[in-house]
Amino acid sequence: MQRVCDRFLNVGLEFAGSVPHDEYLRRAVQRQTAVVDAYPASISSQALKNLAAKADKWSVPKGARGHLEFFVERMLGARMAPSTVLQ
Repeated sequence: MQRVCDRFLNVGLEFAGSVPHDEYLRRAVQRQTAVVDAYPASISSQALKNLAAKADKWSVPKGARGHLEFFVERMLGARMAPSTVLQ
């Protein structure tokens, strides 16, 4: 994946962290609830909170430079497009 991102998207990937599987994660999935809401003290919740704290400190690009940004922009734009009402 690193090579593909570097070659085609001109984007480097760095390991940000991992989320260990635990019984509470499985239970949250079965309940269709976020593990951080259902079991905030679980190991997987703590790992997700740590990862979110790291991601919150990442710098945000000042504008689309192409490649990945345009892809994400298109994906979000398609998802946010107004839905057509069938009559």
